[in-house]
Amino acid sequence: MYTTTEVAEQLNTNRKKILDFAKKANLDLEKNANGGYLFSADQVDILKNSLHSIKDRIQNNNDSNVNNNEKMMNEITNRLSSMESELRSKANEVVNVQLLQHRGEIEDIKKQVTNMENQLSDIQDLLTNIKLEVENNKNIVHFPKNKKRLAILSFLGR
Repeated sequence: MYTTTEVAEQLNTNRKKILDFAKKANLDLEKNANGGYLFSADQVDILKNSLHSIKDRIQNNNDSNVNNNEKMMNEITNRLSSMESELRSKANEVVNVQLLQHRGEIEDIKKQVTNMENQLSDIQDLLTNIKLEVENNKNIVHFPKNKKRLAILSFLGR
């Protein structure tokens, strides 16, 4: 007969797990004089087999989870790549639309500047013509000198 501590050492686990497995396996355990449980060799074999089968199931689950996680990771990576590609495409479309709009605005501004340059040229030509006309009219019309000025100068003897 083996104590709980001895069985736990044989199976490389702790006492609490041994007692949990014993309850789940419905083992009929004897108690020693101190109230501790005693395990027969057959019961230890049952616990050993149970522990190994649980460890195998855990390992299989872990392997399965790893495979599932890898699949999910690959799927997420593929989705992310697809989304990045779509995002780049949309960004390029937005930039192209903005460029076309800016190009149109620049063409409109160029037309306005050309129109303003033409208007300025017309205004300068008009101003030049007015200056020439004023000069020509100055030569035709002689304004009499100020009479008061002449009267004052005559007193001074000039």
